[in-house]
Amino acid sequence: WKVLAQEAEALVKAKLDEPLVLWLAAWAIWESHEGYTECRDCLTKASRHKLLKNYPSVLAAHIQEQFNECRRTPNPDSIAKTNEERFKHMMKCAADPEVYKPEEDEILFSDVEFVFSTVHVTKHGDELRQFCETPHFTPWLREMLLGSLENRIAWMNRGGGYAGTVKDEGWKKFEEHQTLARPHFIKAWELRPDRPQAAASMIDLVKCGNGGSGETLRLWFDRATAAQIDYYSAYYQMLWALRPRWGGSLDQMKALYCATAVLDRHEAGIALALRRTLDYLENDADDIHFVLSQEPLKSVVLGSTRALAESDHVYRRWQREWRLADLGLMAWVAGDYETAYNTFQEVPAPFPRQTRRRLNLKANETDVRGLSAIYAFGLNAEWEAAEDAYSRRELDEALQVFQDLSARFQGEPPALLLQRMAACKFEKAFATGKWVPLRAFPDMADWYHCSGFWKGLSTGTLVNTGHDGPAFVLHNGRVGANFELAGLYEIKNAPASSHGLSIMLGYHRTSGSEDWVGCAHWGTSVTGADSSLLRRIYQTKAPHVTPPVNGRIWRFHILCREGVLTYRLNHRDILVDYPVTDEDVEGFEMRDDSIIGFCHHIFRQDSETHFRLMGIRRLDPAARPEAANPATVEALRKGFADQCRRSVADLNAVTLVEAGLLAGELNRAKKTAEAGKISAFAALLKQDT
Repeated sequence: WKVLAQEAEALVKAKLDEPLVLWLAAWAIWESHEGYTECRDCLTKASRHKLLKNYPSVLAAHIQEQFNECRRTPNPDSIAKTNEERFKHMMKCAADPEVYKPEEDEILFSDVEFVFSTVHVTKHGDELRQFCETPHFTPWLREMLLGSLENRIAWMNRGGGYAGTVKDEGWKKFEEHQTLARPHFIKAWELRPDRPQAAASMIDLVKCGNGGSGETLRLWFDRATAAQIDYYSAYYQMLWALRPRWGGSLDQMKALYCATAVLDRHEAGIALALRRTLDYLENDADDIHFVLSQEPLKSVVLGSTRALAESDHVYRRWQREWRLADLGLMAWVAGDYETAYNTFQEVPAPFPRQTRRRLNLKANETDVRGLSAIYAFGLNAEWEAAEDAYSRRELDEALQVFQDLSARFQGEPPALLLQRMAACKFEKAFATGKWVPLRAFPDMADWYHCSGFWKGLSTGTLVNTGHDGPAFVLHNGRVGANFELAGLYEIKNAPASSHGLSIMLGYHRTSGSEDWVGCAHWGTSVTGADSSLLRRIYQTKAPHVTPPVNGRIWRFHILCREGVLTYRLNHRDILVDYPVTDEDVEGFEMRDDSIIGFCHHIFRQDSETHFRLMGIRRLDPAARPEAANPATVEALRKGFADQCRRSVADLNAVTLVEAGLLAGELNRAKKTAEAGKISAFAALLKQDT
């Protein structure tokens, strides 16, 4: 893909101005680049190109398909609009014999399968039925189209929920339409048993109990793979049928993986089927680490993953870099830490993007590499003792064991140990209730680098370099539910209307998932900026406020007491005493072991976001005073005056924090005269307060 992208970009730069070239360039760029912009730029040019009308409209349909795949955010309205455009383009050309000749009926079926989605069948049912019966279509194609239409109608009546949620009428219609679909698929298979599509479709009907007498999942799976050994849909349908929710079991899913792996085939469909099986095992198992650590699955998974990494297959050689990283990752999950450690020695940091897509906030690269090294050298007991002490908040004990562990490594110890030591030191300072600076130095020891491109500078500034995609970073010290946080971030090299940031609060993991709330701002083309509270990356019912746009600099101040937030941005109140644990935020839990961080769903390509002058301090939990009920004008005046004094005191407190942090930064930069002026100003401010 990298070579294709380079060649495609060269053609575009050489002004080979053709929509087909632009679409292919977008495809190659999407598969090889980190960001979205270049891909979407090519697609936009292709979709608006004056020569697009000279091509069959199938090209326009493919362009719309690619638009959805590389969409930055899953906006339902935008996706629906794009899907409708794609449908119109495809239906315009699908029945044209000049575009799809009779001998290309298999290609046509592949291109139009998407039109049988629930949305399209609901909206265009009559048009689709007429299309399925197009006279010049081959008999095989007509049968496949009619069977697909009936099966979609069946699923529309049933719905996609668990069996207990389906009503009696839904079951009746489901059986009725799958029974109507069956003879079409049977006829299509009889016409062309050398093609896999009909047999793969029959797996779905048999799974649901609507196959014929004597028909089994294995019968139709064998027929599909006999026609085409690497037909992905056959493996996908079989895998779904073997999941516990459909009466299967984890053992049957593992057996399918092993049976597929021993084929020792490296075609794309089989490689994807193996990967998808592991994904579903992770979804359905309580502990994927335990499942993959058991023989014979462990040996089979590592063997098949290694075979893909070392394959000389023409479609696998270019994947070797990330397939090797996948081998290390699978070895780590399966508990073969020596293989994981040795493999990671050949894989530069960060992991290739394809492997990073398999990781998320639950297991970042530092954890994977660090634990592989610790366990590979047999330091399990020491590590577990240190982690136990840390979980009990015996920080001195934990710090000592982490330091002893680090000394056991020749050269630089794993970054994971540096992070744990930094967390212990931070939490000891945080417990004093004094302000603790939040800094990021080049070793990034104080931060969990989850995704995106983050670095620390020698000045202690945290920097994100945008790659036109999402990025997450977490501070590794536990702060709980009572703290005061202040600082600033500066956005460089990006349009203000297209950038933003979310300050992650209360981040914690529960049952394999993660949760947090975000004090966020994002750019808008109308007001310049909008700010509110997010639940993960989604908006809540919290009020939206337009903060003052102070150039590229955003100063934040957050007070959190037992999950009640006050959030100020550029000295404007966004939230005041807002409870994040109420029904508006779906009962969010601000736990004692929660941490903070920063994220955004899209950091623009080549933008830089600098975080400076940040500090945090622990607050004592305090009972919230009952609201006063003034009955006189004098009481109202007094209440207003008290509120004004509190607001001034809060602003002075924030200014003092910023002054102290700035003075420290100037002293480190040896700008003592400027630092002295800032300190003198802070001293005067203290006298006033």
